[in-house]
Amino acid sequence: MPIHQAPFTVTTRGRGPVEITHHVNEHLRQSGLETGLCHVFCCHTSASLTITENADPTVLRDLEGHLVRTIPDGDPRYAHDMEGPDDMSAHIRSVLTGTGLTVPFARGRLSLGTWQGIFLWEHRTHGHGRRVIVTCQGEAPASPSMPSESRGVEADAGELRQVLTTLTAERDQALAELHRATAALAELQGRIQASEDTRTELQAIMARLRDIGGG
Repeated sequence: MPIHQAPFTVTTRGRGPVEITHHVNEHLRQSGLETGLCHVFCCHTSASLTITENADPTVLRDLEGHLVRTIPDGDPRYAHDMEGPDDMSAHIRSVLTGTGLTVPFARGRLSLGTWQGIFLWEHRTHGHGRRVIVTCQGEAPASPSMPSESRGVEADAGELRQVLTTLTAERDQALAELHRATAALAELQGRIQASEDTRTELQAIMARLRDIGGG
């Protein structure tokens, strides 16, 4: 099954979500695949991927607010703070929200719901360039010049050609065996005829001997 894989970079402006649905759909379009699965992977430990509503922006603000309240920056209980107060909280956010998504696609488009979108979520307070890898695996559309019915007919014709080739080979082998048998029969008949000629000659000699003896 064909696989298409390609990376792209998302430039963030700081903490918050960036919709990347159009990027993923574009890579899916470039793959030329029609039906299958699309996997999206974020190559970082302080950013993540999620699917959520892309119609009302207040949903995104509420989600970010919940993360801020639940996972505060600069918590004194954090041991890891080498890159500032948003360091460990960004890692926790990433772990809880995940760095990989798998979405089915059909007719060359992601099978997302009406209000669903794919978002890269930046968890650091400053902007970064985030690397994302899209991997699509599935079936390519049937060739316009050869619809599925034509492919089926061609497959049947190929099988018939194979059967015909096999039968022809068997016929040739049978004819060769027949020729060998005919030659062997002719040789046997020749030997029988020679044997009969010899017997006739012996009978003639015996008759002469009897005539001589009688005379």
